[in-house]
Amino acid sequence: MKGMTRYWRWLGGVVFALAVWAQTGAVVPAVRKAAFAKDVATAERLVAEYRARKPEVTPQLLEAISWVGRGARFAKQWDTAEKYAREALEGSQALLKTRKLDA
Repeated sequence: MKGMTRYWRWLGGVVFALAVWAQTGAVVPAVRKAAFAKDVATAERLVAEYRARKPEVTPQLLEAISWVGRGARFAKQWDTAEKYAREALEGSQALLKTRKLDA
């Protein structure tokens, strides 16, 4: 029983840390971590939460989207990988119309 309580406290701490991390704009490292773990659902959720807070297209959003695509590729979810790769490309092209590459 004591071990289970410890586990739930640990899990609650992880969820809280991820929530705080995502809210501070550090979405890219969290999505990258999920991508390397082949956890596409978590990566997609993190991007959706970021979009809910910041609906405009930002370089951070596009980088996070590209990591979702990579995670899908790692997990061999080819259709999902292509969808996010296309979204990252098109978003980047649109963003480059309004700013310089190194802005």
